[in-house]
Amino acid sequence: MSQTGDGPLQYSFSEAAALDDTRRVVLLGGKGSALARMTAMALPVPPGFTLTTAACRRVLDGGWFPALDEAIADGIASIESSLRRRFGDPTAPLLVSVRSGAPVSMPGMMDTVLNTGMTDEIAVALGRLTGDERFGWDTARRFLQSYATVVSGAAAVDVARWAEECFGADDGRDLEVEELPSAVAHFRAMLSRGGLDVPSDPATQLRETVGAVFNSWDSERAKVYRRVEGIEAELGTAATVQAMTFGHLGTASGTGVAFTRDPSTGAPGLVGDFLVGAQGEDVVAGTHATLPISELRALWPDIAAQLDDAADILEQDLQDLADIEFTVEDGVFWLLQVRRGKRSPRAALRIAIDLANDSAFALDRAGALDRVGPILDDPPTESTPVNVGAQEPAVIASGLPASPGRAVGKLCTDIDDTIARAARGESVILVRRETSPS
Repeated sequence: MSQTGDGPLQYSFSEAAALDDTRRVVLLGGKGSALARMTAMALPVPPGFTLTTAACRRVLDGGWFPALDEAIADGIASIESSLRRRFGDPTAPLLVSVRSGAPVSMPGMMDTVLNTGMTDEIAVALGRLTGDERFGWDTARRFLQSYATVVSGAAAVDVARWAEECFGADDGRDLEVEELPSAVAHFRAMLSRGGLDVPSDPATQLRETVGAVFNSWDSERAKVYRRVEGIEAELGTAATVQAMTFGHLGTASGTGVAFTRDPSTGAPGLVGDFLVGAQGEDVVAGTHATLPISELRALWPDIAAQLDDAADILEQDLQDLADIEFTVEDGVFWLLQVRRGKRSPRAALRIAIDLANDSAFALDRAGALDRVGPILDDPPTESTPVNVGAQEPAVIASGLPASPGRAVGKLCTDIDDTIARAARGESVILVRRETSPS
């Protein structure tokens, strides 16, 4: 296996479990480290491997190098052996996701590409193997959109417009199955005319996708986030390559995000969102109306029970609020990610107190105070009603808040305008039609 001064360029999840916790996070980022940890605990994690932050820094400093191709090939061979599927082979197709993961959590700041390895032949094969032709072609559509936006760097709004022209406003659900191959071909042609050729060779797709994930460390939004959060620019990101699990494979599949405690209030109990017949990006992008985790119990009680068990294990392992990503593929439960959950100041105070008072957790009173010390310097306060006079104000829009509390300012819908106004000292509130890392 190819090496750097920090060791191998990639680790399988099982290999990574043997690393010291601190070294594992530095080399494999939070995502890769968490997947290795969950694999070691025998939790249901799709197999995969993580390319190291050292590999990322080497690519950013000097470009792609041949040893990285060898490391990727070794990692893919390991997944193939685990699942008895083959990357790029329509007779037993393996598709993979490629996700970023820095040593310090930077949610949404870097890039992810799902369904890498997709070709028209594999779309047909997926339809044949699952008995659902629509699933195969929908997976092809999703890959083309993701690749064009993340790897080719096209504006998401342009790609979405072209996709709507080819598939309609509902992503092809109103099209007959027989119409989907030509819709995919039309979409591919439109991308090509826009200078966005998507490679038909799976190995090239994977190499270019890994490169895009590494390069996203130096994206403008990642740089701004690091500057705001005080994160070192030299860390780099790892890239995790993992066998795909398909949350959009019929009505017994779905995907979701769950917190072991309410991140707004700190109240114990699972909260979150999920979608039936969807992939992970559908839940977090704000483009689809999600369902609360509470409805998962009525729809899939067995899956809800497995999620409960996993949540208890992961919260105990983290000794903290756990933020969990999961997928259900045709009735089978999979864990895709866990990390310490972001929380409001109010929630942070309650969680610290509750954990310190719970004998099941190792956190003592002194440790709880350490966790919330900065919050106690400027404690959160409850919002109070504002007297607006006899006439009720006109409501011009409603939506989901990005943070708790009340804010007053000029409403802005354009990112650059918002930044410019804020730089001039104006109070502004950014309003977006959907969630976007930018």
